[in-house]
Amino acid sequence: MRNPVVMTLMAVTLLSALLSCDDNARPQRPGEAEPGTALRVLAERYAPVVWLAKGDKNGPGDASRAAEGASLWLNDLCDGVPSNTQIADRVELPKLGGREAAYSAASCAAVVGGVQSDKHTAAGDGRGFYLDFDDSSRAGDPGTAPLYWQAVVDGNRTAIVYWLFYPYNDFVNDHEGDWERVAVQFRDGRPEPVGVTFWKHNEPECFAWWRELEVDGDRPVVYSASGSHGSYPWMGTYDAFVADKINDVATKGTRWAGRPRSVVDEPWWGYRGRWGYQAGAPGSDGPHGPYPGRDASTLGGEGCARPDKAGPEVPEVFRGGWRSPAPVVQPTSDKTYHVEMTITEPDGDVVGETRYPGLGCRGVLRFSRSDPATLVVTEHIVEQGTTRCVVDGSITLRPDGDGLRWEYTEGGASRVAATADVVRA
Repeated sequence: MRNPVVMTLMAVTLLSALLSCDDNARPQRPGEAEPGTALRVLAERYAPVVWLAKGDKNGPGDASRAAEGASLWLNDLCDGVPSNTQIADRVELPKLGGREAAYSAASCAAVVGGVQSDKHTAAGDGRGFYLDFDDSSRAGDPGTAPLYWQAVVDGNRTAIVYWLFYPYNDFVNDHEGDWERVAVQFRDGRPEPVGVTFWKHNEPECFAWWRELEVDGDRPVVYSASGSHGSYPWMGTYDAFVADKINDVATKGTRWAGRPRSVVDEPWWGYRGRWGYQAGAPGSDGPHGPYPGRDASTLGGEGCARPDKAGPEVPEVFRGGWRSPAPVVQPTSDKTYHVEMTITEPDGDVVGETRYPGLGCRGVLRFSRSDPATLVVTEHIVEQGTTRCVVDGSITLRPDGDGLRWEYTEGGASRVAATADVVRA
């Protein structure tokens, strides 16, 4: 009897080679061989468990369902002027991927036979097909959203790539359609996974060894950053765009253990346009999704960086409800008011709220930094009262006897503008 483990890896390698074709390969057609049972079993066994960030309002979704409710457009550049033409009011998925006669359109460029939705149309000038989703799809649905898997091979490395679809990205540049991915790697003909490759934004991929990862049974744990949905191996705060000092925050909010579906079985497989619309930049910023031959060789990467912070940590001494028995001291104001404050366990980076009796304002507090003797939070006023409060500021808290010393600094300023002593409410 042949060793079933060895046969499983042979199936993975063979089918991976068949699927990792060149970039001009045709999409799989009805009647062609489907991915074998052994490969499906492997893909289901090692499908990741994804922790969505706390408070992220745009979760994962079903790409087929979203595309069915979308319209299809062509973004062309005619004599340097963008031109957007609606191709279909409601998408037919088999046509999108070219399993039936693909969507086609004339181009103002000299393209013989026009352009097709299952062919590359971008020529360095932003021209190409893009989907415009119905706004109702933006929230997604972690309860029904699948994981799309694809096998690829690169030399002695074989991997199952899992594609994660989010209908909306609201991080830095808001846009529809957000495809993220991770890849479970196998090497040298061995059946055990050796690690996982992670992608995020437009940055290079990174690799984490299997022994470094959290696992849920046989399934690796992945953390999805709030808003951006970048994929990370560990919970925490990361430099997403170092020059701009923008952070990705990955926390343990909603657990998403989507059912794996072979991407080559999807009716839209083969579509090479963009998934989504960005207001003010149609056709330019919804990302490309999975298609035949895409990134088949990018299964390596440097070691993944550890988070800058393991996540917002609020020492116990600061947690709870607080109030100032005496009015806040603010030399630059003639108003008499008090402060009430609640500090909680972090929900993403939100750690509480403030209220100002006497002014009628309410603010949301977000984590900035902490140590055992200091907590610094930013305040953003979300409700104005009878007196208009400064919208953005920073609050520093330090233990003082049985209470806390409260110091407020206006946004962008360096000098303390107001102080108070607060006690437990």
